[in-house]
Amino acid sequence: ARAFRDTARLLPLWLWRLMAWLQSLFGGGRQPKEEGVRRAEALIARLEETERDCVLVCPISFVRVLLDRLRIHSYCINRGGVIRLRPLERILITRRDMHCGGCSHNCFLSNPGCGVGRDKAARQRR
Repeated sequence: ARAFRDTARLLPLWLWRLMAWLQSLFGGGRQPKEEGVRRAEALIARLEETERDCVLVCPISFVRVLLDRLRIHSYCINRGGVIRLRPLERILITRRDMHCGGCSHNCFLSNPGCGVGRDKAARQRR
């Protein structure tokens, strides 16, 4: 991520954070929004290609873009928080076909907790 401008003048931290947030939402000349989307799409393609579990540590500004792109690709996202992303927050992201989709808590097919999940898991094992 690039700063919103180059300056030798010291600016308060709240201003840097505000400008970085605005830049991530609307893009700008120094950090186009399309660049973050392109990086997120490349990461998703790479993760789908390897089909392995991973741990990703990255800036919160990139996590926002990545979660948005993962929702578009129809992944299930389980977070500890509701609104604000926290540093080192654990976020579980799984493919939608790994869930039953038939109960209120959308259980995993590896350990189904409802009748719909058990039926769907049995059909996938055959």
